[in-house]
Amino acid sequence: MVDEYDPSMLSAIPKMPVSHQGDGLKMALELGAATKDIGIAIAGAWPLCAETHSQCNWALNWGGIMVNKYGKRFYNEGMVEGYYGFMTKAGMSQPDGLYYVIYDGQVENEIGSYPFKGETRRNAEHIKDLELCHRHYGSTPEELATKLGIDPANFAATIKKYNDDLDKNGVDSDFQRKPGMGRPAHSFHAPFIGIHAVTSSTSAKGGIKVNAKGQVINQFGEVIPGLYAAGETTGGLWHKSYLLALLSSGSCTQGYVAGKNLSKEDSNIKSVAAGQVAVGAAR
Repeated sequence: MVDEYDPSMLSAIPKMPVSHQGDGLKMALELGAATKDIGIAIAGAWPLCAETHSQCNWALNWGGIMVNKYGKRFYNEGMVEGYYGFMTKAGMSQPDGLYYVIYDGQVENEIGSYPFKGETRRNAEHIKDLELCHRHYGSTPEELATKLGIDPANFAATIKKYNDDLDKNGVDSDFQRKPGMGRPAHSFHAPFIGIHAVTSSTSAKGGIKVNAKGQVINQFGEVIPGLYAAGETTGGLWHKSYLLALLSSGSCTQGYVAGKNLSKEDSNIKSVAAGQVAVGAAR
């Protein structure tokens, strides 16, 4: 199904339960269900270390950047959309599906920092995630690029331009990333650190179309009698951006609403819930 909806994400690492096989979506489609935002069902999520599958998005959160195998940046890492999945999905579309998370010693020392009662504390889990990644270090951009197997000259030029832009103008001229966005930005200095990254997939963000009662809608805008859906089987909660944990709260809310309305049915029903299908009586 990933190949059908977005082949660029075939190499993404699944981080959802193994029960997420798309059965509910397939069964609902066979009954004539319409779809909502199905084009973004296969969405990007956290960047992971390609070797260890540990999260490396924390490096980006505190000022890191991303480059492809040619040593070129390809996205605004400042998370202007408020959701990291757009940029990690863009990473999977780079040549040969290769991209790298790059940061420096300053970022490494600041990862997980947050103010608390007048002092700065650090999130130990964020630090541990980065420590579990296979990190490469270099005293120069060229040295790091050689260790990562990317173009040294291009990478050195990318770092120089990024540094010059931020130091002289306060904003990078390629993607308009600047301090004060969702993620901080600053110029890079030795040691330079890099992680070969791969995108994960944590949930389906598009699916079948439902109304406010949780009833499934067909291609003609009509309710399919007795068919309800909730959770990741459905689409419509996410489009231009995604609010973190929305699918968790959405699944609970949709499940409650669908169950409440389903219980009023007086005939045999078919229920599609959170990616699973159950057939039974309403009472």
